[in-house]
Amino acid sequence: MGTNRNVNRKWLRPVAFVASIALLIEIITWGLYHYEGGPSWVAVIPLSIYVVPFIGCLIIAWKKPFLGGIVLIGIAAILIIYSLALGLSPTSQPALTVLWMRFSVILPITFPMLITGVLFLMVKEAKHL
Repeated sequence: MGTNRNVNRKWLRPVAFVASIALLIEIITWGLYHYEGGPSWVAVIPLSIYVVPFIGCLIIAWKKPFLGGIVLIGIAAILIIYSLALGLSPTSQPALTVLWMRFSVILPITFPMLITGVLFLMVKEAKHL
């Protein structure tokens, strides 16, 4: 038996939107607590450098899900590659320890970004069914 490709997937767009808002809240929370170990108003300006472009990406993703999904996945891939490049720089610590520390910092941001990008790609696919 074939698969039923006419399944109602109207739930994908709201789920992708909620996931993107949750990711935005996570980035803001992470940024505020990243400086000095607690919330700090000093962190607002550097945090806005990350949040404003991310809001732009979310607007693109909401208007054009395919392009937004590709952008979010691309940003996550760039962050992972950049983290790997920093982890491979010479240090006195073992390489696996450095890589693990880099990934433990970057994965809480990039993994939800990858999931959100995939959800927006699925929204694009669902429109063509």
